[in-house]
Parts: sequence; structure tokens; C-alpha cells
Amino acid sequence: MKNIVGLLTLLLVLGALANYFSQQNQAKKYSSGVTEERDFAIKTLDGITNIVIKHARLQPTQFQRKGNLWIINNKYEANEESMRNMTDILTKMQLKYTPSKATNATVKKDIENSGIKVMLYAGEDKPFKTFYIASDNKDNDGTFMMMEGADQAFVMHLPGLAGGFRSRFEQPLAKFRDIYVYKEDQSKIKSITVQYLKSESSSFKISRVGETVKVEPLVPNTPIPTRPVNKLIANKYIGYYASLGGEALLEKYELQDTLLQQIPFATVIVDRVDGSRHKSVFYVYEEFLLGLKPSRGPADLPNIERYFMWVNNTDLYVSQNKIFRKIFLDFNDFFK
Repeated sequence: MKNIVGLLTLLLVLGALANYFSQQNQAKKYSSGVTEERDFAIKTLDGITNIVIKHARLQPTQFQRKGNLWIINNKYEANEESMRNMTDILTKMQLKYTPSKATNATVKKDIENSGIKVMLYAGEDKPFKTFYIASDNKDNDGTFMMMEGADQAFVMHLPGLAGGFRSRFEQPLAKFRDIYVYKEDQSKIKSITVQYLKSESSSFKISRVGETVKVEPLVPNTPIPTRPVNKLIANKYIGYYASLGGEALLEKYELQDTLLQQIPFATVIVDRVDGSRHKSVFYVYEEFLLGLKPSRGPADLPNIERYFMWVNNTDLYVSQNKIFRKIFLDFNDFFK
């Protein structure tokens, strides 16, 4: 029995030592080569698997790398620009100056009250680097930071950036999320249904099985053009859904409930071969907010600038008509 206990103890000790040396090796690999208390920057993003941000007043946000993508909280794709803005700080920030003793004490209190904790992981359960971001300095040309366990704060800056960079880590979730509404693989689309609630005769469903493309009206007894479906137009149309992005994602819109009670301009449903579905409901922005003349269907597109988009009964976007107008064809447009 004593031998078993001794063996288990030895294994635990060896495991702890292995984890310690692994952490040390990671720290050396990503170290920017300066003293430990101001070693904020990392040499490279290669091998970084997770970035976790914990704001003193906001919910923690995890950015997990999956291939070429960053996934937020295991649920949302991250906005490429927002991620680039943040990771540029991690790899390119430099020391600007060391604050005074009095300022250092103030920074510590600032971190306790409203600091942002940043943890970097490289495949391990524990972060290899943890630091805190305090406020931008009074001159707004740098940002106070402190390594975990350190006693001295430093002012860091990004060369070429006119200002501090705290805001790049302090974005609400909606700002970090990808605003592309459609990123569909054309080969995995089973059908697309576009319904104009105020112009039913313009509504249609386009589906494809193999090389066969079929376009059907949604209203029974709608006259069918004598010409066959133009496959070039139909296939090009399906391809539009590979990349369509919104202008902004609205996290909390005070008029959302009122908006969703309106009759929408259009409902677009993408059904995939795996049985999943993507649904977007479009409301004309100017019609709702400015009381402009109601838009009924494709013929009114020249009078529209923006839409509210209610996506999958979850997210509300604002999008530009110049981006999305190409998906709002009339049923008869496929037979030209």
C-alpha cells in the first residue's frame, strides 16, 4: 500500500514539474526578450490557441483559434478587423515610459476597479502570459499596463497609432462578432425562398438538384413564362449567398419589439442539404424610422438605402441595399 501511495505521489510531482517546465518553455518561446515585468508583447501569434479577456465589469470573452478563424465563446465567428486590431497590439506594442510612483499607485487602483485582464494560451490549460490593461494615459498617446504578479506598471503604445489602445480590448460582443450574414457554400444549398410580403406575385423559390435548377412561384396559378429558366442567372444568383455582409450588428436596439411587429419587405430562407436552415427577415430602414412610402417589392429597390435584418430569430443587423439588392429579384427575372 505504501508503495502505491509513493508511486502516486511521484507521478503527481512529475506531472506538476512537466506542467511547470512546459509553461516556462512557452513563456520563453513567446517572450519579446525584455525583463519579465514588462514582457507584454509576444513575438508571434503562431501556436496561440486562446485569448481570454476578463473585464472588471463585463462578461469574460474567449477567442479560440480554429484553423484560420477565431471563434468567440465557442459560438460566433470573430470580426477579422476587430481581431486584427487586437492582435496587432499583442505583437507590436512597445514600451513608451515608466510612470511615476504616485501614478503607479493610481494605476493599481484603476486595475482593481475597471481593469481588463488578458490571458494568452498556447494549447495548455493554463495561460503562459497574463497581464492587465488599465486606462489610457492623460496625453492619450499610450496605455497603462501591468503584468500579473508585478508591482510596477508601464505605459505601452503601438508605434504609428495616435492614441491609446484600451478600446480595442473593451468592445462589446457585437463589435467583436463577424457581420457577414451569409457565407454559404453553394454546393450545400438545397433551395432559397424569397417571399415579398407585399408583392406575393414577385416571390419565388429556387432549388437545385445536381445540374438541374428549378424556379417556382410561391403564389398558386402564377403565369409561368414560356422561356426556360436562365441557368446562368440562376446559378449566379445562388452564388451571391457566398458572401453578403451587414453594416452593423445591433446588440440592444430599443425599438426592436416594435420593428418586429411590422410587415416586412421580404423574408429569405436558405435551406441546406444537411437539413439546416438560415432565415432572414428584411424591414426597410427608412420606412420604419422616417415613415417613408411603403416598399412593396423588387420594383421599389431604387428607393431603398438600408434594411433592418432579423436573422435566425436571434440577431438584428443593419445592412445596405447596395449590397443586398442583387438577391431581391422578381420571379420573372429568372426567365430572361
